[in-house]
Formats: sequence, structure tokens, C-alpha cells
Amino acid sequence: MEGVVARLEDFEREAKQLIEAGAAKDQAAADRASDVANSIAEIEKKVTALHKVEKEPSLVAGRMIDRKWFPVRDRAAAIKADVKAKVVTPFLVQLRRDAEAEAERARELGVEEFLEQPKIGAGSIKRTVALRVKVSAKIVDYDTVINAVKDNAEVRELVQRLADGAARGGNPLPGSVRVETEIAT
Repeated sequence: MEGVVARLEDFEREAKQLIEAGAAKDQAAADRASDVANSIAEIEKKVTALHKVEKEPSLVAGRMIDRKWFPVRDRAAAIKADVKAKVVTPFLVQLRRDAEAEAERARELGVEEFLEQPKIGAGSIKRTVALRVKVSAKIVDYDTVINAVKDNAEVRELVQRLADGAARGGNPLPGSVRVETEIAT
């Protein structure tokens, strides 16, 4: 690691000098800058390879642990969700409806202030399961939603990535054109 970092620092100093000097004025300067960039690329490649080799045993061990535990975790999560959705939720919904009906009767009789608010939940150990409102959207007019979010930075980045991919594939999306930019590689 120390040797690789030392080599990189040497090339980094040279690269900074080249960058400060600006665009190459002759072939020799362009060749030298290219050689420095290629030497840095070799270091980058070596670091990537060494990192992969050093990290691989940890990744293999992690994947083995995941394969061992994730199926059990996922099974437990599915069973828990099923019990809550099919057994507890319907009961709690009915309990809430009954409480609302009782509150309405108490209002009609004028004894609302004497009505005790029931606790709507289930469970007697550890944690009580209660009803909560889950909010999500159902898109009913896709074009209107797209129009509403078209200026969102994340949407623009996603659209740009999609357009770039289509252009690289030779079929620019409608409303876009293929742009070719030369860069030194």
C-alpha cells in the first residue's frame, strides 16, 4: 500500500504541474501528459485489483452468512406480515368502527363527555400492534404526474441517463439528439 501511494503521489505532483501549465503546446508535452495519465491509470488498475483480492474473502464470508440467514429472516417477515394483514388488521378495523359507532350514539344521546375512548390495539407482550395509516399514491394520469415532476433534479438525471443509453445504442429518444464528444482516453 505504501509503495503504491508513494508512486501515486509522485505522478500526482507531475500531473498538477501539467494541469497548471494548461493545454499542451506541442507533441512532446501532449505525449508526456498522456504518459503520466496512463501511468496513473496503471496505478488505478493495480489498486482496484489489490482491493478486490484483499476484500474477496470478506465478501465470500458475507455472502455465505447472507445465504444462511436471509431466507429465515425473509420467511419470518412474510409470516409476520401475513398474520398482521389477515388476522389483526381486520379485527382492529372492526374495533375502530364499533368505537366510532358508539361515539356517534353517545353524541346523539348527549353523553359524549362520559364516553371512555377505547384503546384500539392488539398484543399483550412486548409491543402493541395498532392501526396506522399507510399513505401511497395511485397514478391515475401519468402524463400529468410527469409534467408536475419534470423540473425535479432526480427526474432530470434519470431522463438524462435514459437518453444517454438510447443515444449510445444508436436510437436517440424523441426530443433528443445523439451528441459525440471527443475525449482523451
